[in-house]
Amino acid sequence: MSRARAARGNGAAAAVTRQQHWRRNSAALMMMAKEKPVMTDALMKAAGLRELQAYVAKLEVERGFSHQSAVEKCLLLGEEVGELFKAVRKQEGMPIEPGGVMLSIGGELADLLIYLCAIANRYDIDLDQAFRDKERLNATRRWIASAPA
Repeated sequence: MSRARAARGNGAAAAVTRQQHWRRNSAALMMMAKEKPVMTDALMKAAGLRELQAYVAKLEVERGFSHQSAVEKCLLLGEEVGELFKAVRKQEGMPIEPGGVMLSIGGELADLLIYLCAIANRYDIDLDQAFRDKERLNATRRWIASAPA
């Protein structure tokens, strides 16, 4: 069990502990990130969630975002969800505000993945393992498809 998960029951004290932990990790990453994080051919071709999370941690340091809290990242994630919805509306031919920024669904999904990795990093959550654990649980559930309206 991660420290963050163990501390979760302590409310505000847990939030401070997580923030301190993230800042310590962030400082360590700054020391490691002398070179810019480069999306190597290997990362581009065969990156798993763990590699993407590590890459996001480095790029946050490089781009000056490592000081942002989990709450800030969650709010930014929410904004990106709105941008995804707008991109879907555009793709589906639904009206969008004139003169708005041209959004792509792929780009917005990538932004969401970056924010998910950043949030997971702040709570020491291995997204790859969390995904596998959740799917193991989902496999035990019974899913009932609803009829089309």
